[in-house]
Amino acid sequence: MILVDVSHKEYLNEKCGYNLDKIIEIYDHHFESISYRKEILGDRAVIEPVGACATLITELAVQHKLLDQLSDNAIKLLYTAIISHTLNFQVGVTTERDRKMSVVLRDIINKRKILSSDWIQHYFQEVEQGIRKNPLESIHEDLKSGFHFGKSIFTYTIGQLELRNGHAFVETYKDDIIQEVVKYNDSNHL
Repeated sequence: MILVDVSHKEYLNEKCGYNLDKIIEIYDHHFESISYRKEILGDRAVIEPVGACATLITELAVQHKLLDQLSDNAIKLLYTAIISHTLNFQVGVTTERDRKMSVVLRDIINKRKILSSDWIQHYFQEVEQGIRKNPLESIHEDLKSGFHFGKSIFTYTIGQLELRNGHAFVETYKDDIIQEVVKYNDSNHL
């Protein structure tokens, strides 16, 4: 099997159902536990500093001249993943590689006429509407925790949401939903 966009070493653990011998390659853009994955998978782990793992997959398709053979759905999925993970190129993890591959995909999208010109706006509106229906569950679905071993040892938790206006969300939910997430995180790290 080939794993894509895996961010936690637990997913590589055989206790989670993966037999490591069956993993041919792993493509990822997350750097937490990189040494663990490289130690376990060696050269089979392709982990590079890009904003979206879909960038790596698109580059691979370009390199092997397979892009034109991908279905409309595959093209839309790769493009969406790049737009989503880079928050439409607005976050610091965005690279020139992400931008370049999004242009390559957008050219195919325009040629095949498979997405509207205002699709990105609609995408983020739908995502935000889904989050606002159940903000607590949405935050819990994308919490990542870890440990930092530097001059001191501490735990951290990162929750990410795709929002058009993150400031408005925080203002709306800071006294209830966000405090609930903080309490949940504190109780699970004691």
